[in-house]
Amino acid sequence: MTAEAYARVGLAVADAFSPCWHTKYEVNLLPVTSIRQNIDPGWIPFVTTQPSPEFTTGHAVQSGAAATILTDLRGE
Repeated sequence: MTAEAYARVGLAVADAFSPCWHTKYEVNLLPVTSIRQNIDPGWIPFVTTQPSPEFTTGHAVQSGAAATILTDLRGE
C-alpha cells in the first residue's frame, strides 16, 4: 500500500506540473504588474515575487494532485 501511494502521488505530481506551467504562460497573469497598471503605479509588494506568471501556483496544483490521489487511496 505504501509503495503504491508513493508511486501514484509521484506520477500525479509529475503529470500536474506540465499543465500548470503551460497555463501560467497561456494566461500570463502578473498581479504586481496589473496592480501597478490599473490601481496604483507606486505600489510595492511586501514580498518579492518570482519572475514568472503567478497564476496558477505550482504548489497549489501539485498539492491538489497529491490530495486527490491520497483521498482516492485512503478515503475522506
